[in-house]
Amino acid sequence: MVSYRVLRRTDVAEVQSVARKAWKYAYRKYLSPATIRRFVSERYSTSSFEKFVFPSMERGDSQFYLATYMGKIIGYSNVGRGEWGWELYRIYLLPEYIGKGVGRKLPHLAESFLRQKKVKNYHLYVYVNNELGIEFYLRNGFVRLKGKDKNYAEVCFQKKLTGPASRQDHSNP
Repeated sequence: MVSYRVLRRTDVAEVQSVARKAWKYAYRKYLSPATIRRFVSERYSTSSFEKFVFPSMERGDSQFYLATYMGKIIGYSNVGRGEWGWELYRIYLLPEYIGKGVGRKLPHLAESFLRQKKVKNYHLYVYVNNELGIEFYLRNGFVRLKGKDKNYAEVCFQKKLTGPASRQDHSNP
């Protein structure tokens, strides 16, 4: 059974490993292996977690959720304050777990966190050629905000949050 919980400092190396595998799969048709390696090593560096992710979580400005199976991390998501509002920074799964319902729970956990903060909506950016990601967001209630796209490379989606957090959102974070 898949479980969900919040990131701990001891998880960083395993998140880095999952990120490398997930990025290689997600962007294999669009980005070179060198570009993927460089981006993941920068964005998922231990110092990046120590300088940005953990302090933001400690201030209550973000949350980073993990999906685990048999004690191993199989996916993650990270939501926090973005340039112009609350933003889903990242959501990735190991390729073998895509399409099995694991990823659907990660935005629900983020939304529960955001509802506690009285947030009315949040947004995300996704690579314009990432068809799998775009389909996922559309199926999960996001709508495109064309006026907020970034440099023709990333498209912006937004989701409005309505009602209180569901009971399901609070289970096993």
